[in-house]
Amino acid sequence: MARLTWLDMSVVIRLPSPALPPLPDSQRGRPTGELHYDDVAQDGRLGILGTAPIIGWLWRDLITHLPGAREMQGRGQIPVLTRLIVNTSEAPARVDQAIAADGGFYLARNSAGSHLFLNIGATLFAKGGRLLPLSGPGPEFAVASIFAEHTFTNIFGGPGQRGVTRLNAPGFPEVPSDIYDTTAPALVGEVPADAATLAPLTQDDAYFIAGLDHTDSNQHVNSLVYVRWFIDAALRRMAAVGQNKPMRYARALEIAYRKPCFAGDRISARVALFTPTPVAGDDAAVIGAAGALYRNDDDKPCAYVRIVLR
Repeated sequence: MARLTWLDMSVVIRLPSPALPPLPDSQRGRPTGELHYDDVAQDGRLGILGTAPIIGWLWRDLITHLPGAREMQGRGQIPVLTRLIVNTSEAPARVDQAIAADGGFYLARNSAGSHLFLNIGATLFAKGGRLLPLSGPGPEFAVASIFAEHTFTNIFGGPGQRGVTRLNAPGFPEVPSDIYDTTAPALVGEVPADAATLAPLTQDDAYFIAGLDHTDSNQHVNSLVYVRWFIDAALRRMAAVGQNKPMRYARALEIAYRKPCFAGDRISARVALFTPTPVAGDDAAVIGAAGALYRNDDDKPCAYVRIVLR
């Protein structure tokens, strides 16, 4: 099981994330964009969900125009987001200043050759400071990192026929040479081996109903909605065990997607809480939550999730 790296909590909290291999210039970029107002909390820290547009920026600049990408999309062989890892800084970022993403993408296969991947990784840079009370904008600094694993999937294939083992597209290698062996999705939903369990895995008392407001053009619930649902469930669990400090903020995330949810589904959560070291009472400065989200009466989760809050 992957182990956590507990760094200086005043700077950053990190969950293990794969590093990008050396990339040619054609697979690297530094797009810029704007933050939404709700991407930054009242204390100035960037939210984990505010980093997600990086994926779209790099996809737009580096991938969309490629003939191979267009051809594979036309025949329904697309890279589906299957894992997302985000780590954020504790320093405040000015929400009204442009931000930049330095990163890229690469194609890979697992050792067995049974799965092909398109992975994106980047570091997000922002200007320091806050709007209230007004400070900055200061120098640009690294405010977050993101890694997005995409598994090539034949979306029109039936059961047992959705795997893609050859790309067969112009400009792409038939089989990528880079090796990427992902960890089992279920491990994401477990308390890390080097953490102390604060509260065991428990069924959340509430549940969510998915509606069209939760969906996107991919015809299912948007990938970030699962994260919001799990954060809400984790906050309820924290309150139930007396760890409901209002200023805690999700600072790191790993989510492994197993199965999509759709409008009309009922979603429930199971959540365990953990800390870097054993604590008593409400003394935990940092709390982690691990568990899974379930669709309707399914026995297996639709997503496994792990977050760290500070």
